[in-house]
Amino acid sequence: MELDPLTGATGVGTRAAFRDVVQRLDHPFALLLVDIDDMKTFCDEQGLSVGDQLLIDVARALRSFVPGVFRVGGDEFVAVITGTADDGIATGEAMRCAVRSLDYRSSRGPLSVKVGVAASELEMSSETVLIRADIAMQAGQGVGDCVTLYDVDVHRPFPQEPRAPRPPP
Repeated sequence: MELDPLTGATGVGTRAAFRDVVQRLDHPFALLLVDIDDMKTFCDEQGLSVGDQLLIDVARALRSFVPGVFRVGGDEFVAVITGTADDGIATGEAMRCAVRSLDYRSSRGPLSVKVGVAASELEMSSETVLIRADIAMQAGQGVGDCVTLYDVDVHRPFPQEPRAPRPPP
């Protein structure tokens, strides 16, 4: 498995490794998309080296619950678990609490994460599951420090089309 250059010492894989792993899955799984809240604030206030260490410590905390963790963006990780949406919620909540217990603070408060959870369904592509996890994670955007499950009855399956701006009155 290809390891992430920064967090790879903790066993965290790359986006490419994530794609390889999920394409080979032949059983129900859930994806947990984890986004660090206010990462820019931490880096601006405490420096990039502290930001790098924060990413490593978050990666280590996530991997303590799930072996399949991948860094898919600057401050975003995805975890792959075998199981249902309920398993994803329980794992996401444990991860959220573990990250919250890390000793990092910014002017906005203690370190926290948003976790979006989506479970696979029969004949569903891993990309669709990832999009759903992202939609669930974005639903927690204004809240922060939360775990949100993708619900087909609540969330739109894909982002809305942009609307043309209204002309001024």
